[in-house]
Amino acid sequence: MKIIGGKSPSEAGFNIGVFNDFNFQTSFGAYHEIKDVNTDFLILSLKVSSLYTVDKKGNTNGNSAVFGIKIGYKLRDDYACYIAHRVAGIATSPYAFDLFFDVSDFDFSLGPYIKVFNLNQRSDPTNSKAARSIGTSSITEITSLKFRYPNTCYFLNVFDARGFTQPPNRQFDFKLLKIKVPENYDAESKTYDGFWSGEFDSVLRWTDNPAWILYDLITNYRYGLGKFSFQESLADKWSLYKIAKYCDELVSTENVSKFQPVLIEKIYRNSIDVKSDTDVDFTVYFPIGSKIDLVNLSFLTKFKFGNYGDTARKQATIRYLQYLSTSSLNPITNIHFIQMAYESDYRERNFNTSTLKIDQLFTGRSTSGTNVYPGDREVKLEDTICIQIHKVKLKCKQTNKFVGKIIYTLAIYYPENFASGYISSEPENFDIEDDAE
Repeated sequence: MKIIGGKSPSEAGFNIGVFNDFNFQTSFGAYHEIKDVNTDFLILSLKVSSLYTVDKKGNTNGNSAVFGIKIGYKLRDDYACYIAHRVAGIATSPYAFDLFFDVSDFDFSLGPYIKVFNLNQRSDPTNSKAARSIGTSSITEITSLKFRYPNTCYFLNVFDARGFTQPPNRQFDFKLLKIKVPENYDAESKTYDGFWSGEFDSVLRWTDNPAWILYDLITNYRYGLGKFSFQESLADKWSLYKIAKYCDELVSTENVSKFQPVLIEKIYRNSIDVKSDTDVDFTVYFPIGSKIDLVNLSFLTKFKFGNYGDTARKQATIRYLQYLSTSSLNPITNIHFIQMAYESDYRERNFNTSTLKIDQLFTGRSTSGTNVYPGDREVKLEDTICIQIHKVKLKCKQTNKFVGKIIYTLAIYYPENFASGYISSEPENFDIEDDAE
């Protein structure tokens, strides 16, 4: 082993007895095992955080510190190398340096390792006139071999550090593994030319068709079932061909609006779980039959509001639905739930901290893009009551516990032809339903 820098313990006047486990543990030493048999060099990066003394006149003078280094084998501890490395001078700010060790001739079967000791007497923490703080920054293994990485994609990007204050973040979108596809299949356009003879293209292609990806996983001899002696002839490629053509069919997105249908899956105290049902229609029917049980069934009953006005309107709507579902003339059998702005996670809205009301809930009309958006107020139908579900993130310039919270709120539309023949006779006594923490 060749050592660049440092002295032997005898040269530095040390007994190797100081390189014991007690000193290692009490001095917070560093330990590293060399496990890569291809390692040629070891770089030991040491640091001096502070090193100085102050005399009676207040002058700053130099000080010294000693690093202890032990290099040996786990399976042969009687064969070891001991090094005492002394540094001297003044360091009022952190200073780092490296020691290089040529370990290419090590016997890696014996488990080589390196230990770093602090061979200095402990300083009195109350003594501000002397400082001796040292430690280990890192231990790095260096190999000079050029490795091959078969079946691996790796990317190298070189930047001029003068143009960046920190390493830039990079994101990549790769088309990686290429697989077998039918000879009449164009993987780019996802089209098939004529009838398939059953033969695969002689050139591997990239595709995201799940049927051909499955076929590859079943038959591949390197990473698929093929390496377990699965015969390719056992895979039903003709059925997969039918499935693949179905997977590549284009689905019409005509008339898909900016609002999306939802199904009420689960109701919580202050929120709801919803999911989309269809691609085109934006309404979901919520049955409220003639013998409606609004306490146990209705989404409205379990939806909580945080202010008096909205609570009152909700209770009035529940009684109105009870009346309409039992009306002798054209009783309603459903209401429409509409999830607004489904393409985004939420909308940010200002709210009033004193009234706990959102200042402006609705988004207005938009003429940008290929489709004209009529505005939130026009997302409605006239055949029954429509309830819009809005997901909102609250914001306010004042300090308030609700700022930054994401909530659901409702907007209820009553068709004009429903607004006759109903008068509530129940007392208007409501409690604020604020369940927010």
